[in-house]
This record gives sequence, C-alpha cells and structure tokens, in this order.
Amino acid sequence: MRTIKSYFILLYCICCLTSNSNGQAQSPKSKELVLAIRLLKGLPPVETTSTGDDLNPDVKIVIINNTDTLASFYESWNAWGNDAVMLELQMNDTVYKLHRVNDCWLNKNFPSAVMLFPGDSVMFYFKIVGCTPKSSCACFYSLPRGLRFPTNNLASAQLRAYYQLNLENHLTNLDDQLTMPKEMGDVSIIYPKSHYKKFRKLTVLQKMRSFVCDLLISDWVNIQFDKW
Repeated sequence: MRTIKSYFILLYCICCLTSNSNGQAQSPKSKELVLAIRLLKGLPPVETTSTGDDLNPDVKIVIINNTDTLASFYESWNAWGNDAVMLELQMNDTVYKLHRVNDCWLNKNFPSAVMLFPGDSVMFYFKIVGCTPKSSCACFYSLPRGLRFPTNNLASAQLRAYYQLNLENHLTNLDDQLTMPKEMGDVSIIYPKSHYKKFRKLTVLQKMRSFVCDLLISDWVNIQFDKW
C-alpha cells in the first residue's frame, strides 16, 4: 500500500516529467519559461516590491511564462522560496555562489506563491552592493574575505541567476494541501497575476501541480565594477 508521501513523490516526478517533455517538444525559446537578470545601477528606486525584496535594488530577476501552461513560484520571503533564487558571480576563472544573507520569515511563515498564466511574469528585487552577514534578507553575500561589491581590483565580472524549487519544503506543502480538511481551506496562499475568474475555478490539485520543478538558469550579464 502506497503511503501519502509516495504519492507526493510520484506527483512531483509527474510534474517534472511533464515540464521536461514539454520543453523538449516545444524547442523554440518562445515556448519556454525564461529566467532573466538585469542590473539596476543608475535606475530610479522601485516604487513597490513584495516582502523580502528591496526598494533600492541592485538586480532584478524576472521569470516569464512563455509556455501554454500554468506556472507557479513561491514568493522569496518565505521558507519555501527563500533559497529558491541563487546568484553566481564569475571573476576571472573562479565562480562564486551567492546566497541570501538572512531568513525573511522571522515573524511569519507560510507558503505564499504566485501563479503565472501564459504570458505572465514575476519579478524579484535584490541587493548585492554593500551586503554583510548582518544585512537584510534581500541581500546576497557569500563572497570570500576581502571581496565586496563594488570592488576595484577587477575590471569586470559576470553574474547570472538560478531558480530551483526546494523539493523537501515543497513536498511538505503538498502533504498539508492534500490532507487538509476542506473546511480548513488552503494552507498556502497562491494568487494569480491575471485571469482571476479562471483561477477561482482551479482545483487544489491543479494549483499544486502548477509549481515549476525544473531548474531555471539565466544568461550571464557583465558587471563593470569600475563604473558601478
């Protein structure tokens, strides 16, 4: 007899296989999920951001749903999405992995997420300049001792972003969602970027299967430290 956890793992595998097979069948990039990173140096501050993001960011990370299916992503402030976004910095022949400085869910924590219908996008705003181990959770750090943003000892470097679902936390959310009595409502809060009427007709299973399991990787962008 299968355990509930087995069903969750099977569901996860189906989700990944489905998304991977779609990616292979729909080879043009116009049918893929796109992860992009943009440097914001010299641009005006952001007027509004989600919890866990920064109002005066150095980088903007965008996920665009160019597929013909639903795609959901956890918000960056909670335990389900806090470590989903990572940055890589390449200087000369060395690659440094940058991680969030601190957790954002000190006062509250629940699996809030955003659902993207085809054509929708979601944005995350983060800091990389002046970050220390005591900075806010919107900061990325993990540079070796003596290296900080900006740095003058190197003329340039490259930066790229990753998005990877935290499987363990996601399976816990699935467990809660599919075993919770209906009268208790949804454990997680998923909100759509568009098509609110269509969203209200979706079942819990449809919502949970919409979470993206694939690893998303952006292109490299060049950083000119001497002009930062």
